[in-house]
Amino acid sequence: MSPEKRQTPEEARYLIRNLERRKGLLARISKREVGDIPDIVIKDTLLKFLDKKYKGMEQEEIKDLNKRLFALINRAADLVTKKQDTAPVTSMYACQYADARPIDEQSYGEFLEEVKTIIELCKQHHISLKSITGMQHGLGVPDVKKLDGLLEWCTNNEVDLKSITGMQNGLGVPDVKKLDGLLEWFTNNEVDLKSITGMQNGLGVPDVKKLDGLLAWCKDNSVDIKSITGMQSGLGVPDAKKLDNLLAWCKDNSVDIKSITGMQVGLGVPDVKKLDGLLTWCTNNEVDLKSITGMQMGLSVPDVKKLDDLLAWCQDNKVDLKSITGMQTGLGVPDVKKLDGLLAWCKDNSVDIKSITGMQSGLGVPDAKKLDNLLAWCKDNSVDIKSITGMQVGLGVPDVKKLDGLLTWCTNNEVDLKSITGMQMGLSVPDVKKLDDLLAWCQDNNVDLKSITGMQVGIPSKDELNKLFRGRRGDESAVEQAP
Repeated sequence: MSPEKRQTPEEARYLIRNLERRKGLLARISKREVGDIPDIVIKDTLLKFLDKKYKGMEQEEIKDLNKRLFALINRAADLVTKKQDTAPVTSMYACQYADARPIDEQSYGEFLEEVKTIIELCKQHHISLKSITGMQHGLGVPDVKKLDGLLEWCTNNEVDLKSITGMQNGLGVPDVKKLDGLLEWFTNNEVDLKSITGMQNGLGVPDVKKLDGLLAWCKDNSVDIKSITGMQSGLGVPDAKKLDNLLAWCKDNSVDIKSITGMQVGLGVPDVKKLDGLLTWCTNNEVDLKSITGMQMGLSVPDVKKLDDLLAWCQDNKVDLKSITGMQTGLGVPDVKKLDGLLAWCKDNSVDIKSITGMQSGLGVPDAKKLDNLLAWCKDNSVDIKSITGMQVGLGVPDVKKLDGLLTWCTNNEVDLKSITGMQMGLSVPDVKKLDDLLAWCQDNNVDLKSITGMQVGIPSKDELNKLFRGRRGDESAVEQAP
């Protein structure tokens, strides 16, 4: 049941009504069709903000505020093609910091001109207002000159604005001079800018000296800096001592540091004591550490008790642990009750659980209803479920309607379904139009379709086929002419 929509404050009734009816006005102003004007979603966060903001305000102040909000939201409609919402307004103004620019800092006329300029800059650089409001969270609209300078800097240096605004989340427009220093560091050290800006999410432009220290550590220890910056996403440059401890642990235990940093994405350097516990568990139970760290991608060191339950389940049911950890890549230790349900389904339907876990690689335990639909389709059409699950490795249970289309195509063209599903291993149900093109090429060139599907992963293009068969024919003619 969806929560009840927040009631519109009395003082905001005309504002909200005008926003909801604004399409005709905007169409006239912009000389566009009414249908081209995006609909607007009035979020509860706006109503909550207004409710709070109106308290203690005089009537004239309320009118002025409403007028400014109406202007800002309306102008922003030029940047949206589908639906517009009020999130940018609340992002900038709902919870303002002490040094933020209040919405009434300038006269209404000056405010309107500034908003117009900001929208024009966004248009000029093909960016959304939301890409700026994240950076301006709690700070109000940005200073036009600073914003212009930042956008120009990004354009001149071919830098994605998002990587900068993410780093500046809630910190405002950065000093371009600092960005120059940062960019120079990247260029000199051949490091991907995004790997650092991701690490600095919400923390601002990093101190280049700290980056020097991090890079030196990575070079000295032959560690890919990306594995460290990924682990530190939103956490800033890590303490070198912690990295030393982690690396020493990895070396002492012959563990690839990447398997640990992958598990720690966005979580920082792990506690070595926890790693000791995990490694001891793996050693005692003869489990490959990588299968656990892969399952825990971005989820940190797992609770050993949960691993005990999972291992006990696998042993009791004679299921290979790796098939479960593969299915759970990045999803953590699964709920044993869900596994019970999956195993029961497999047993009831005489289906090898590995074919299901392979199909679900990185997607978790599948919904039994979807499996029922898939199995019913396979039985109805006398198709081996393994040929479908193989095609769907890592892609989950396919849409039965797509399978209908594929089977119809195979039947109409007298093509063995298995030859197509084999070619599509891990690539899902193919586009029938592409199959039409492939079949037409084979017929035009007197080539057996099976010879293509047998050697191919995915549907090849005509150019690829022409190159391949020209080369082969050339070789054959050369053999015939040899003395």
